[in-house]
Amino acid sequence: MTEYEIVEDCYTKLLNMDNIKEVHLEIPYMSKVIDMVIIENNNRIITIEFKLQNWRKALNQAKVHKYGADEAYICMPEPKQGFKKEFIKLLKKKGIGLFKYDLNPYEPEYRHLKL
Repeated sequence: MTEYEIVEDCYTKLLNMDNIKEVHLEIPYMSKVIDMVIIENNNRIITIEFKLQNWRKALNQAKVHKYGADEAYICMPEPKQGFKKEFIKLLKKKGIGLFKYDLNPYEPEYRHLKL
């Protein structure tokens, strides 16, 4: 599965959620591009950076997203050995959330890890 396929899958599912007003993809922001921007019914802005790997790059991108959003998340599949403790520690420190994406095509899973 590619990163783009994960984005498309999440986009389709988010459009059907009651608390979401708008979902936008590939939004230019500070000379970069945010993978997904969600506007909830209460006008809260949420960004999601999608990655298959390279959590360090995702973390750096999500930190920038926080300047213009109420909440910033990273969405990626959990590695076979689990997420590194260093990664989880940095997410907590920076106030960035994590969505685990299950690569099993039959059972996509979106689980917010409370940090």
